[in-house]
Amino acid sequence: MDTVVIALKAEAQLLLKAENAHFKDSIGNMGRLWETERGHICITGVGPVNTRKSLNAYLRQYHPDRLINLGAAGNLGLPIKPLTQIQPHRIIDVNSGYLFYQEAVETRYSLLTTDKPVTTKSESLSLQQKFGESFVDMEAAQMVFCAMAYHIPWIVWKTISDNAGCHTVSDYKSRLPQIAEAIASKAGEIWKR
Repeated sequence: MDTVVIALKAEAQLLLKAENAHFKDSIGNMGRLWETERGHICITGVGPVNTRKSLNAYLRQYHPDRLINLGAAGNLGLPIKPLTQIQPHRIIDVNSGYLFYQEAVETRYSLLTTDKPVTTKSESLSLQQKFGESFVDMEAAQMVFCAMAYHIPWIVWKTISDNAGCHTVSDYKSRLPQIAEAIASKAGEIWKR
């Protein structure tokens, strides 16, 4: 059984509907667990703290075959269009410095996990200068950390939410229906493997 890990219910809405998911349990402070015929959907809440708390509570009780992190990521400087799906080669926790490599991934994209949203051009430039052109989210590194602590295989796929260096809440919100559609599509594709 695989478990899809997503930060927000709004991003998971179409997946929940497509998989005819039903609510199973609350996990951690913010987390919610949904069950489908193919596996679980774990909605952790936004940010590294909520992700860690929700997943630790989940993994103490359940033992999935694999964790699959899906969701949106901001573009820090690559010429990639919004709504493109990427599978990063490296996942870096900006605060702790932890670095994880996703095996058998041909791209050389890096995904940076921060503890707060990157919403300004200066924040984007600062991260670019320190880590190079890459993408940013707030959950992936914590999901990987939890998966490794419990010896569970993992996959990270992200849907790009904006143009390079233009992170705004309105950009994200305007693309949320398409992001949710991309997440549902990718989950269905991965679950077939």
